[in-house]
Order: sequence, then structure tokens, then C-alpha cells
Amino acid sequence: MNTVKLRKRISVLDRSISILQDQLRVLEAEKADLATRLCRSTYLVETLPPEITAQIFMHYIAALEGPTLAPALLGVCRTWRQVALGTPVLWNDIFVSSDHPQPDALLERWVERTGPRIPLYLELNTTSRTMEPLLAVVGAHATRWRCVALRMSIPCTFGLAPSDGSGSWDSLEELEVLAGPRHAAVLSPVTGLFRAPRLRRVRVEVFPATQLVLPWTQITALTLLEQSLAQCLMIISQTRQLEALHVSLTNRHTRHRPISLVLPALRRLTIEDDAVPSILGYMTLPQLTDLDVGGHVDGVIPLVMRSECTITHLRLSEMDLDSQAVYGCLRALRAVTHLVVSSPEPEFFPDFLRIFAAASYHTEDPPVILLPLLQSFVVEECDSVLELESILLLLEARCKQRQGYALPTALLRTFCATFSKDCVDEDEQFKDAILAIKNLVREGLSLQIDMPWHWQSHELNWHMIQELKRPD
Repeated sequence: MNTVKLRKRISVLDRSISILQDQLRVLEAEKADLATRLCRSTYLVETLPPEITAQIFMHYIAALEGPTLAPALLGVCRTWRQVALGTPVLWNDIFVSSDHPQPDALLERWVERTGPRIPLYLELNTTSRTMEPLLAVVGAHATRWRCVALRMSIPCTFGLAPSDGSGSWDSLEELEVLAGPRHAAVLSPVTGLFRAPRLRRVRVEVFPATQLVLPWTQITALTLLEQSLAQCLMIISQTRQLEALHVSLTNRHTRHRPISLVLPALRRLTIEDDAVPSILGYMTLPQLTDLDVGGHVDGVIPLVMRSECTITHLRLSEMDLDSQAVYGCLRALRAVTHLVVSSPEPEFFPDFLRIFAAASYHTEDPPVILLPLLQSFVVEECDSVLELESILLLLEARCKQRQGYALPTALLRTFCATFSKDCVDEDEQFKDAILAIKNLVREGLSLQIDMPWHWQSHELNWHMIQELKRPD
């Protein structure tokens, strides 16, 4: 290309650039005008009365688990900051870690924002051996704490004492103590909490429960996780007013001398894995109605016979549903009205469902009906395929009277199932089965199926669930 053509091309580009620059200046002017108008605008959310905004904050934060997000509200906008600071109840759930900068000053400032008469919930995470300044602030507000949760990441000493010298925690209703597994054996006792007249609920995990100096005789709800058998028996023997008990044992426990633990008020019992056969033999629970066992059912029937109790709510988790022990347990517990099966073994669960249906036929004389008073059947965290045939067989056998069936004393009214994953199968070939289940729903069955697993076309799928939920 010669010089004449180059100059001509440059001239054309200059004109194009000039035109574009003019257009750009127009756009920039329009943008500036819009930005000015936007700054003058008022967002609709900012027009809400502060009382309404505060109610929204309280509703949202109350639904959360763990420490609240109240501090995060301070950095959103000036309006939200003013509302958050003017709503003391938003600050009643306090989380402080000992590795925060000046944790004692932070805790004191947080408490100041709550107002003088609001009960407080404290979660204290210890990552430092020097806890005295922080614990001094906790003790200074001893009468304010309704719930205290201590998380011990390293060995430290918890000497909690009210600063007024009274030694009383007048509002404390719930205490949680959690230790890291590496430090459980070297932790010092937690003291200073013995005078807590309203303390009723205690949860201890890994931390040796016998290292807690508490008014055990008044506790009504107790959770002991990762404890030795000896520690559990020692603490439970002091808590004769228990109404709810949850126990899991460490793998490092030995046989204990024979003792009898009669808990006359206990209604709910949760026992995990190895603790089932290890601890049930020591207990007599005449008021037990709600039983949750994991891994094994060994010892359940002797417990029921010895206690002469009536189990109405039964939960089985992570166990071999194909075992004769489970079948025998279900045959014996004839008063159960609510059954929950959690994390069932994939290969056995379809057959487990079928035995509830098959037992309703006249196959034996007299016919054997598993859980004849069953009204609610819940499946939790199912990571296997759930065959539509098994569900339909169960529901038709237990939800209505049909020719050839032995009618249970009670009819199943609720069936719920939750799964680990969603499914993508949209096969439509089972409309008859869907219609049959829909008819049962019309007759009063409450049906809920959430998050189904990815399964094959001959089983319950996402499309079927959408059909079940669609209005007629």
C-alpha cells in the first residue's frame, strides 16, 4: 500500500474516531445524569418503618442455627446499621473465640448491645491457654446467660465464677461442652457452675463428663457423646430425673460391675452403635415411649420386658434390616405408632418394605402383623433405589382394607421419604401406579417424598413425584 492510500485510510479512521468520541460523550453525560438520579432515589426497602425492618431481621435470624449474623448487618447500609443497633434482641446469640483480637473487650461490647434484661446465649471457642480475661467477662454477666456452649480446641482451664461472689448462674438452662479428641485426657475440670438452679439440659461431647462439676440431680435432658462406659454410668446414676437421654460410647470401654439404673421419668432414649448392647442391660425405664437405636437392637426386648414400658415411637438407624434380631424386635414392639428408618442398607431395604405388606396377608394362622398400630412411616437419608412396587405394596396393604388382607388395628396415615440425591429419570410408564397412590392420598394418606435418588425406569422417579404433587 502506497503513502497516498495510507494517509487516506488514516483520515477515514480519524473521522470514525471523532464520531465515536462524540457518541461516547453523549453516553457518559447520560450515565452521569442517571447516576445523579439514582443517588437521589430511595430504595423501597429503606421506606419500611424501622419496626418492620427489625421484625424481618428477627424472623430471619431466629431461623438460623448457630451464632447469628447480627454483626454482618452493621456493614450493609446506614439504615440497617441503625435498625440493628436499635434492636437489642438481635444480639442475644453471642459467638466469641479466644483468638479474636481482644476477645474480652469484644464480648463486653457485644453484651452491652443486648440491653439489660434479655437472656443471652454464648458460644465460646477456646484456641488459647490464656482464658482469664475472657472468663472474667463471662462471670461478670453470670445471671444473664441462658445457654453456654464451650468449644475446647486446646487444653485449658475453665474456672467460671460470677464476679459478684454469689456463685450463682440464675438464668442458665442449657450447657454444652465439646473438646477435641486429642486433648480430652488432659483437660482440667470445668468448675464454678454448680449453683445453677435452672440448669436442665446438658450436652457433653468427647470432654470427660466426670470432669464437669454440675448439679446433676436436677438435669432432665442429657447427651453424652464419645464417653467411656464407666463415665456414662457414673453420671447417669446421679441424674434420676432424666426425661431424655442420648448416649454414644468410645471404642475404649470395658465391662462394668453390675448396677441397676432405674430412671422413672425417662421417656426418650437415643443409643448409638456399640452403646446399645453395652448400656441397655443396666437400665430400667418404666416410662420409656420413644426409642432411637443405631447399629444394633440387641438388648431392646429385654429392656422393654424388664421395664414393662410401651414403645410408641421407634427409630432404627444404620443397621442390618435383614437380620432376625430386627424382625424379632418389630414383632415384639406391637404398640409402635411411629417408625423412622434412617440410612437403611440399600440391598435389604426393598425387602424390608415388603415384609410390612406381606405380613398383612393371611399367610399364617393367626396372621402376623408387624407393628399393627403403625400410623406413620418415615425413611431418612435413603441412598438406595426405592422401588415403586415396594412402596405401593406397603401403602395398599397398610392404608386401606382389601379382600384377602388381615386389616391392621390402625391404618397407615403418613409416609415420608428423603433421599441423598436428585434424579433425572422422567419415564412415564407407571401412571397406573401413580394413580393408585394418588387415590390413597385422597383417602387421607399424607405422602411426602423429597430429593429422590437417580434410579432406573422401573422405580419411583422425579416425574412421578411431580405428578403426585400436581393438583388434580
